Amino acid sequence: MKLQQLKYWLPALLLTAYAFSESFLVISGKQMDLFAAVFRKVNEEYVDAPSGTILLKKGIDGMCKELDPYTVLFTENEITDYRLRTKGKYGGVGLNIENIGEDIVVTELLEGQAAAKAGIKIGDKIIQVAGISTEHRKVEDISPLISGAPGTFVQLDIQRSGLSSSKHFEILREEVKINSVPYYKLLKGDIAYLQLNGFTENCSRDVADALQKMNKTAPLKGIIIDLRDNGGGLLDEAVKIVGFFVPKGTLVVTMKGKIPDARQTHRTPSEPVYPNTPLSILINGHSASASEIVAGALQDLDRAIIVGEKSYGKGLVQVTKPLSMGNQIKVTIAKYYIPSGRCIQKLDYVHRDAEGKAIAKKENDKKEFFTLFNKRKVLEGGGIDPDINIATYDNNASLKQLLESHLNAAFIGYYQSKEIVSEDTLAQPQISEQTWSSYLNYLAMQEKSFQSIYSSSIKKMDGLSTSEHWTEAQQKEWTKIKSQLAYNPKKIASNNKALVQKILKKDLLSALKGGAAAQAFWVLEDPVLQESMKLISQESAFNNFFKR
Repeated sequence: MKLQQLKYWLPALLLTAYAFSESFLVISGKQMDLFAAVFRKVNEEYVDAPSGTILLKKGIDGMCKELDPYTVLFTENEITDYRLRTKGKYGGVGLNIENIGEDIVVTELLEGQAAAKAGIKIGDKIIQVAGISTEHRKVEDISPLISGAPGTFVQLDIQRSGLSSSKHFEILREEVKINSVPYYKLLKGDIAYLQLNGFTENCSRDVADALQKMNKTAPLKGIIIDLRDNGGGLLDEAVKIVGFFVPKGTLVVTMKGKIPDARQTHRTPSEPVYPNTPLSILINGHSASASEIVAGALQDLDRAIIVGEKSYGKGLVQVTKPLSMGNQIKVTIAKYYIPSGRCIQKLDYVHRDAEGKAIAKKENDKKEFFTLFNKRKVLEGGGIDPDINIATYDNNASLKQLLESHLNAAFIGYYQSKEIVSEDTLAQPQISEQTWSSYLNYLAMQEKSFQSIYSSSIKKMDGLSTSEHWTEAQQKEWTKIKSQLAYNPKKIASNNKALVQKILKKDLLSALKGGAAAQAFWVLEDPVLQESMKLISQESAFNNFFKR
C-alpha cells in the first residue's frame, strides 16, 4: 500500500479521533502528521513487507475499541452483511457455531435451512471450511468463511462422534431468514405468550400478527412478551411495539448527543391495540438495547410487570456513516433515556480502571427516578431491574459457566452416536437416569478442556503464596480451597440437578424434534414464565400491583 493511499483512510481516522476529548484541530493536525510519519517509516524501513491496508485497518480498529465495543469500521463487504442482519436475514447455510474446548462445534441449526437439509447435526465438529483448518481458530475467524453470497457454495468437513473418518459437505448458501417471532402460543387462561428474538426490520408486524392470531382464537386476557437473550436491534421497531399497549403519542425514548441528529425524541406512532390487557415482559442479563427500551419504557409507564433478571445495560445509540472506498463506520452518537428520565447504560467507557476496563456504577451511586403514574422508585445506570426478580442461573457463576459453555450441544453429538437417548425417553416427563448418568460421565471427560472462572484469581494467589513464603499449613489450606474452586462440570450439574435436567431435555428436544417441541416442553417448566402467568392472570390483581 502506497503512502498516498493513506488519504482514503483519513476520514475514518479523523471521525474516530473526533470522539476523544482533545481538540479536534490538534488531533487532525499534529497527531495525524505523526501517524503519517510512523506509517511512512514502517512502510520504507521495516525488515519485512507488511500490508499497509491491514496496518491501517488495525489502527482504526484500535481507536474504535478505545471508545466502546460498538463503534466499528465496516469494509464494503462487511457493511452488506450488517445491513442484511438488521433486516433479519443473511447469506449463509443456517447454523451457529461455538468454541467448545479446542473444537469448533455446531450448537444450533435453523430448521429448513441449507445446513440442516444437507445433514449437518448439532454436535458436529467443523474441522475445515473451504479447505482451511479450524484448528486453533476462534468462532469469529470461522463464521465469515461459512457465510457468503446466496447462490455460492461452501465446503465443510466435519468430524462426527462415532465415525472413524470425517464427512465432507458441499452446501449451497441461501438467503437465511431469521424468524423474529420463532414461537408463540395461547396458554392456559387465554394468556398469549410469544418470544421475540431480535428487533429486525418489520418485527413489530410479526408481533402484531402473532397476537392477532391468538386473539382470534380467544379474546386475550393477558400478554407475555419474552425478551430474554434478545440483544436488541432497530429502535423504530421497539417504539412501535411499545405503541401496541400505550396511547398514541406517548414518549418512549429520548436520544441525547453532541450533534443535532443525535438529539431526538421518539413517540408511539399509532393507537394502541391492547390498551388495557394485563402485560408482562420477561428479561435476563442478555436482554439489551432495544429490549431494554421496551421493558424500561413499559415499566416507567406503569404498563407492564417486568419479570426475570437484571438486563444487560446498553444505553448507547449507533448510526452508520459513509466513508470513502465503500467503507462505513458505525459510531456511537448518543445515549438513550427512557420516560422516567433515566439512562440504562451500565458501563462508563470514558472512565476506566487500572486494567483499562470500563467501570460500572456502584449500587450506592445510582440515581433514583420514579415511574410516571404510580411514582414507583427505579434506578439509573445498570440496565433494567425487574419488578419481580427470579434468578435462574445468572447469579450462580459456576452454573452459568457450565450452561453457557455449550457442552449440551457437544453431548448431543456424542450421545447420538451412542444411541443413549431413545424416542421413548424423550416422551417421558423427565430424562432417564441412564441418560443423566451418561451426561455426567461426559461432563467429567470435558473437565480439563475448560478453565475455572476463578483461574485468574487462583493464579494471583499462587504467586502470592510464593512471594510471601506461606507456611506448609497455609499452603495445605490453600490447596484445599483451590480444589474447591477448580472447574468441575460434573459436580456443578449434580448440585443443580433439577434445573440442569430440564435444560438438557429442552436442548435434546430441540436437536431431535425441533424448536417447537422444545418450546412446548419449556413453557410448562420455565419458572420465570410460570410466575409471570400468575401475576397477570387476574386483571384486578395486575392493576393493584402498580399501587403497592
